[in-house]
Amino acid sequence: MSTLSTLIDAESKNAIATYVKALSKPNQICFLRLYINPVFKTTPPKPFSGIVKTNMFELGAPEPGVAIFPLLPRVNHDCVPNCHLHWNPRSQHMTLHILRDIQEDEEFTISYLQMIGSYDSRQGKTRSLGFEYKCRLCTQPEDTRIILDKMFKLFRCYWDWSEDSERVDQYLGECLSDMRDSITILDATGINADFEKSRKYLKAFEISIGLGDEARASVFAEKALEGHIIAMGHDTSEVEDLKTWVKDPKIHSRFNGGKAWKQRMEDISEGLDEAEFEAWL
Repeated sequence: MSTLSTLIDAESKNAIATYVKALSKPNQICFLRLYINPVFKTTPPKPFSGIVKTNMFELGAPEPGVAIFPLLPRVNHDCVPNCHLHWNPRSQHMTLHILRDIQEDEEFTISYLQMIGSYDSRQGKTRSLGFEYKCRLCTQPEDTRIILDKMFKLFRCYWDWSEDSERVDQYLGECLSDMRDSITILDATGINADFEKSRKYLKAFEISIGLGDEARASVFAEKALEGHIIAMGHDTSEVEDLKTWVKDPKIHSRFNGGKAWKQRMEDISEGLDEAEFEAWL
């Protein structure tokens, strides 16, 4: 089914009706067969609006807008999903990428959440969408869940700090340490979160170039690249940028060669075992 080129007003029955009427008959049938979440049912009924709100996917930068697809809305949620959705503006496709090996008879899942959070935050989000979900993460024993919640809350704090541009600019070294700690937290949870880690490595890369640390920036870009290829594929601008930054971090627009942390590519430590390399990093 075709995408919507602009962000439609989901409250405007006339705007959505115009869109639906412009579809081919087969696509109209696909659209009308899509599920309506009871949360979005209204009096008087607005079925078109309910269908859009229930099934729309945000495209994200650089193309703000939403899209409706006939099959993707049938992919269920999991707090630790085995797939990731990515909109590729070049191919004009929303692609479902497998994050790990999937067993026979195991369903494809994606996360409806922006980020892994505490048990209460996850349950609150799913309830707001009209359902309660008990995945492997949410059905952990209470003592394990309490430990995980503390980790996820700290993880979220680190992420929020990394989004504070003023703090990052003033405390680059401290923020880089925060990124490293948040990655350690994800490893400690024992869950599959490679793409979440790759986002953290990308943030660590951005901090490293602000420090003028070419050596660490290259390593972090390479670590981010691995997860981004799995979750987005090879033919995306994000992956192409990371491949370039691995080879030459200095070309990034925010690279600051005048900082005290300045290290060249040839300063990357070699001949170290994994523990020693991580200690250097």
